[in-house]
Amino acid sequence: MESNQLFRETVRAIALGDAERAKQLDAQIPDADRSSYFVFLSAVMAGAVDHHFQDDHSRDAIAKFVNELRYEYRKANPPIKPLAIETVLRAFFGEDHLLDEVTSEDQMLAAYPVIRSIAYRSEHMRDNLDKYLDDAEMLARQWVGE
Repeated sequence: MESNQLFRETVRAIALGDAERAKQLDAQIPDADRSSYFVFLSAVMAGAVDHHFQDDHSRDAIAKFVNELRYEYRKANPPIKPLAIETVLRAFFGEDHLLDEVTSEDQMLAAYPVIRSIAYRSEHMRDNLDKYLDDAEMLARQWVGE
């Protein structure tokens, strides 16, 4: 499977809550493509975050969302890292200096529950998932080109 298609199918599985398929697909991503996958995953998360927080991206709104994630994923193994997730979310809204305190691995791990939760909550996102993935591909290309 071509890398971009593999990225798309992996994130589709994440968004739709098929964790087992997401793990299988993720295992197929070559180490050489990991940084490209990270950029794509970040671009998908940017679209999801923009959609979810379009009306209110205040610190309170972000903290409320993170607390809801903490509850939704209370039995996750490994457990989610709420502070890393909050930091990543705040970075999308201009506090990108905070990312200096979060490893790229933790940033990637933050993306999974965020994308899944927003897609679960949003019928619009689920119904338009291909468009979100298309937009993420374009955004990822822009970020790499900068």
